Order: sequence, then C-alpha cells, then structure tokens
Amino acid sequence: MNRAAGLALLAFLVAAPDAAAQGLPHDSAEVHADGTPATSETLQPGRWSLGLEIPDGGGSRIGLWHMSGARTNLGLQVGVQWSDSEDSQDEGGSSSEFAGWSISVEPTLQRYLSTSEVVVPFLLFGVDFGIGQSRQRLLAPDRPRESLRTHYSLGARAGVGAEWFPLSRMSVGGHTGVRISYRSDDTEDTLLSDRSGHTGSLRTFVSGILLRLYF
Repeated sequence: MNRAAGLALLAFLVAAPDAAAQGLPHDSAEVHADGTPATSETLQPGRWSLGLEIPDGGGSRIGLWHMSGARTNLGLQVGVQWSDSEDSQDEGGSSSEFAGWSISVEPTLQRYLSTSEVVVPFLLFGVDFGIGQSRQRLLAPDRPRESLRTHYSLGARAGVGAEWFPLSRMSVGGHTGVRISYRSDDTEDTLLSDRSGHTGSLRTFVSGILLRLYF
C-alpha cells in the first residue's frame, strides 16, 4: 500500500462519523434498536482480537490484541518482510542475485478516545525490536563477489488513527505518526574487509490497511 492510499484511508475514517451524523446510510454497521452503534459492546475489557496488516513497503504484520481496560487495547505484533530477485546476464556475462528477510516483535498500545461510534479514533504508542539479513551475489566471470549483511534495530513510535466497524466484531483501520529508530549493520564481503555501521533516524510513517477480528 502506498503512502497516498494510506492517507486517503485515514481521511475516510476521520470523515465517516460526520457523514453518519448527516444521515448518510451505514447499513452494514450493526446498531441497536435505538440507532446506537454496537461498537461499545465489542470494545469491552477482556475482549481479544486478531489483526492482520499489510504495511507500506511490503511484507505483513500479524498481532494478538487484548482489551485491558475500558479504552486500552494492548497488542503484540510480529512483522515479517522478505524479498528475492535475480538479474539476467548482461553483455559481459555477469548477473546478480539478491535475497533478504527481516522479522520484528512490536508491543503496542492503542488508547481509544471514544468507543460509542461506528468509527473510533485512537492514540497509538509502541516499541519494536528487529533482526534481518540480506545476501547479494555478483556472478561475474572475472571477479565474483558475495556480501552478507546482518542488521539489528530498535525503535519507538507514536501516532493517531481510527478503526471503522462495518460489523460489530470486525474493524478496518489505519494510523499515521512518527518513529525514532536505531540500527546496527554488520557486513561480510568476499572482496572487501568486514565492516560495521550504526544509524539513527526520525521519520513519519503511514500504516497499511489493518483488519481486525474480535472474539
């Protein structure tokens, strides 16, 4: 999911309550006889949910969530990314291969600002711990080369988002915010000496679409 699509999703989620207030239909959402959304019954202390997110940049993220309080949803997410590519031979007979993977563990907290609407806004806070590895091969007739890079990362993030409940036990959501991170890289190379590096960054982010099932 690209950044523009993520922003469009968030804009829709924020605007949806106003649309409902103006009398636009939301037939798919479950409501009580008096017209009150059933969302508040779903977001009850003790409720569990499973989430699946397709983040901006590829890969996937799954999570187990638990409503620990009236407006607090605690989650433990696991993110996985992978890539694999191969370039065909050029005129000199050279080709290249690349393969990489990464995995992260992400304790996360969502604090709902309201639980009585079909669309519920929230604040988000979380930390993440990650490890990954990539291998690149240059298959050249005269000078083959191979490098192996291993990285470790630590990050913290904060943001705002919203969940839309088209059904009382299912939500579609998204969020945006800022993330600060630290990353360490160790590289082994068959032609160059081994090397290490460290980087830090502060960036904004937009999530992918998050689907969540409550039970």
